[in-house]
Amino acid sequence: MRMKQVMKHKDVGLQIMNHGGGSRESEGQVFDDLIPLSPNKKFSTKDKSFFVVYSLGINSNRDNWVYNYSTEELSKNMSYTIGVYNEEVEKYKEFAKSHSEKESVSSLCTDESKISWSSSLIPKLQKGIKTDFNSKSIVPKIRN
Repeated sequence: MRMKQVMKHKDVGLQIMNHGGGSRESEGQVFDDLIPLSPNKKFSTKDKSFFVVYSLGINSNRDNWVYNYSTEELSKNMSYTIGVYNEEVEKYKEFAKSHSEKESVSSLCTDESKISWSSSLIPKLQKGIKTDFNSKSIVPKIRN
């Protein structure tokens, strides 16, 4: 259905180019007929817009470790970072025995050359979930 709406307005660009010499007011009317890309309110299905949601796309907060041109270097980076994470899981468990949750989270390694914490990674650490590196998980990046 959305594509039908876009196709209905496919000649708008041509209309603007051929509009030469018109007043600003008439040019604005052409744009008023366009479908907005995003809704006025997030997730609104009532707004007429091409997209209904906003997204960050694929977001890891760990791009320095999860992307590399070399499979070998990527494997080294991932193994190292996962090792740091697993060490932090152990340290957190011990520290949390005698400190508050807030203090325990504050005690995590903040050296961004070793690890980058995200809001989805900290709860896994708090649950004591460790991880292993699997080189079979490496996949090529889709080129832009």
